[in-house]
Amino acid sequence: NKLLKMATNFEVTGLKTGSTSLAKYCLSATARKDGIELIAVILAAPDYKARFGDAVTLLNYGYANCRMYRDEDPGTVPEKSSSAGEFRIIANQNGQFYIIRPEEGQYIKMVLRELILVTRSGEYLLRHSIAYWESNLSPYGWFRCHKGYLINLNQIDAIYPMFNSTYNIRVKGQKEEIPVSRTYLKAFRNLLNI
Repeated sequence: NKLLKMATNFEVTGLKTGSTSLAKYCLSATARKDGIELIAVILAAPDYKARFGDAVTLLNYGYANCRMYRDEDPGTVPEKSSSAGEFRIIANQNGQFYIIRPEEGQYIKMVLRELILVTRSGEYLLRHSIAYWESNLSPYGWFRCHKGYLINLNQIDAIYPMFNSTYNIRVKGQKEEIPVSRTYLKAFRNLLNI
């Protein structure tokens, strides 16, 4: 391969090439020098020769400007405690990430396969499954009341009886009513003594 022949001051340890009419000529390459491993990724090169030259240039730049840092006194990393108040929700709004305490959230809803965290200050997109959030938020007073909803029980403003002995919930400052499905009805009643 051309990159193997072009590399003069580092060892090429792996690579993958590819090209399509849309992506043009692409390359991912790994290299090693003096115990430092770098990865070069070249996208949309104009031709197959340019991608190799660009990779060599990028790797040479990396080795000329990067140094390995070794902390001589790393100290100790404290063990993570499982006490309440340490878990945080990482949520996305308009491409920016926010750290939200569990008690600030009001409910999580699933809309078109996306999970949305609703707070008094706005709505945020979440990663992970609803089961993940159910597991991690239940110690903070959250309850799964429907296959597509989790609710912060501390944010409930009103509970409305519905047909089939189910309920709808409204949280503080929000207009949307959240259903309690029959699947979660018994646990909901037991939890709130209703």
